[in-house]
Amino acid sequence: MIRRALCFGVGALILAALASCPSIGNESGTCSTGQTCVCDILGNCEKTCPGGGCHFVCKGTGNCLFDCAGGNCDLTCQNTGNCILTCPGNDCRINCPAGQHNCILRDCQKTCPKDSGPDAPPVDRGADAPWRDAKGDSAKGDATKGDTAKGDAAKGDAAKGDTAKSDTRFDLFAPDGCVPATTCAQLGRNCASVGDGCGGTLTCGTCSTGSCGGGGTTGVCGCTTTATAGPLSPATGANSAAVGSVAWTNPGDILSANAGTGSPPSGVAYAFLYTGHTPTNYLVASGFGLSIPNGALINGIQIEVRRRASLGASNVADSDVRLVSGSTVLTASRASSTPWNAAWAFAPYGGPSDLWGRLWTPADLNATGFGVALSAKWVGASGNDTALVDYVRVTVYYASTCCLAKTCLGEGYNCGPLDDGCGTTLNCGTCGANDTCVTGKCGCANGVKNGSESDVDCGGICATKCAQGKTCGGASDCASSLFCADGVCCNTACTALCMSCVNAKTGAATGTCANVTFDSDPDLECAQDAVNTCGKTGMCGNGACLLYPSSATCAPATCTAGQATPAKTCDGTGQCTGPATVACAAPYLCNTAGTACQSCTDTAKNGTETDVDCGGAAAACATRCAQGKTCSASSDCAAGLSCADGVCCNTACTGLCMACVNAKTGAATGTCSNITDNSDPDTECPGPKVCVAGACQ
Repeated sequence: MIRRALCFGVGALILAALASCPSIGNESGTCSTGQTCVCDILGNCEKTCPGGGCHFVCKGTGNCLFDCAGGNCDLTCQNTGNCILTCPGNDCRINCPAGQHNCILRDCQKTCPKDSGPDAPPVDRGADAPWRDAKGDSAKGDATKGDTAKGDAAKGDAAKGDTAKSDTRFDLFAPDGCVPATTCAQLGRNCASVGDGCGGTLTCGTCSTGSCGGGGTTGVCGCTTTATAGPLSPATGANSAAVGSVAWTNPGDILSANAGTGSPPSGVAYAFLYTGHTPTNYLVASGFGLSIPNGALINGIQIEVRRRASLGASNVADSDVRLVSGSTVLTASRASSTPWNAAWAFAPYGGPSDLWGRLWTPADLNATGFGVALSAKWVGASGNDTALVDYVRVTVYYASTCCLAKTCLGEGYNCGPLDDGCGTTLNCGTCGANDTCVTGKCGCANGVKNGSESDVDCGGICATKCAQGKTCGGASDCASSLFCADGVCCNTACTALCMSCVNAKTGAATGTCANVTFDSDPDLECAQDAVNTCGKTGMCGNGACLLYPSSATCAPATCTAGQATPAKTCDGTGQCTGPATVACAAPYLCNTAGTACQSCTDTAKNGTETDVDCGGAAAACATRCAQGKTCSASSDCAAGLSCADGVCCNTACTGLCMACVNAKTGAATGTCSNITDNSDPDTECPGPKVCVAGACQ
């Protein structure tokens, strides 16, 4: 430990070239709001919190750099290197234990106190806080290039006064003040006393049930009498691609210890690995059927995995072993570097007093989403091997008679009082000068929508009123001269028909009252009328309810007893108009559909017509029938045609064994031709004779 501290602590610049020092590893990542992100490596760690509200913990022997763009973060420094929190979002705190190397809170413009006590004055920590060197080498990522390993310190740079130009990921600088913890909840304590990180002491109360540390966790109320639940089997085994790239085959075969024979064996989940292979996906076991009683204090969780490597030549080891709560894979990992062996054996993770880095409730563990995620990796020198998992089981250790104390972190509180449910009222901190504490959360200046705010840091309890386009619950949420319409702060009251103040309804900018999109009715303001009324279509247009257009038929055409009424259409102003009723011209009457009068141009045979739209009385249909059309007399036919065999024929066609219809001649109807040989359709030939070649034979 002494050599490791020298290698990665203050002496890193001096001893970087010593062969006996371990290599420096680097870690980076992004944290989510409400998440506790822990850096626990033997190198440099860099993490960000864009949304704010994160809890950072720096362990190990390297340097930690955390960036809280959204503000409202806290950092606990437990490492032996530099510990830095950059907080442009304001309202951040550092817990810096006595003797810490360098604890720095920088870039905080308003509400980050030098001391974290409730009466501490605000301090401006701007860009002059010297955490980077003059050349900006940190921004160039020199650590990732291995510059520290080049031994710049050994070249005598420190002796030449080149400390400011050092290629190490973090430069050394003078401490910028220790920021103590202000509440026991920040340190995860609810009893006894604890150092505030800056030489002071916090008194965290007494236990109303059990004893302080009785459950195995220092500073937390618990009982020495414990019970166990398990070992229990999972209900579900599944593959999750959240990490790695090698999927587990048969993940559902981990519900019981039933490994069979074969290669790979039957009844097990397996993943094939080889030299240089990336880690496996998570093998997730969940749904353990726990039924821990309400009020129990959870003391520890143990996971046991029955697993082995197919060949067992020190080829396979844990890559990651983490608990799962709901859909979230938690931060703490219990992975072991010891390779898997070739014989089936249960590998334990956690134990009777291991909470895996968080406080648990019975509801957390009884939920079907509680489980464990395992990832394996290749660690052999060459070749390949198969990771085999037969069975996963869980045992939970708890005190069933103790009061389960709530914590500020567990309840999501960052300000105000909280009854822990066990007789103690916790102080969860105070908000900044421009913030208001609402149900345990600071608001109005923290960059998120919380409390009774109608939008981010405005409306509701906030003195700041919401600008145009922001969400509102009433006019009081909006800035002067604005109205609350459609749930947003609008430039007018926007109460007129077919008007709205949101982009989704109008296409205009949210916050500007405008006509809703043409031919739409998002607020159901225009009830639809029947088309025969020529009234409303059920849609909006140009700030009013649309009427049926002139193309809409409001009354169909009818014909009854020789009286025809043409179809009527809407005029676009709500009126149904059309031609008057007319009498059908003799000899025509109404058509069979009852929609119009018959006529000489209606493509139907009616009236006195001898064929469709021709023949008959010339007064009714002046059009004479063409060759081949039906006729009653030659007067029905066009000029030059005669009516023969009931059709308009090219001649009178009166010769023996002659006809003008296809059925008798085989020629085109309307063309006079010899009757088909050996037939006599008109009985013209006497006796047994028939027509042959235009004569009786």
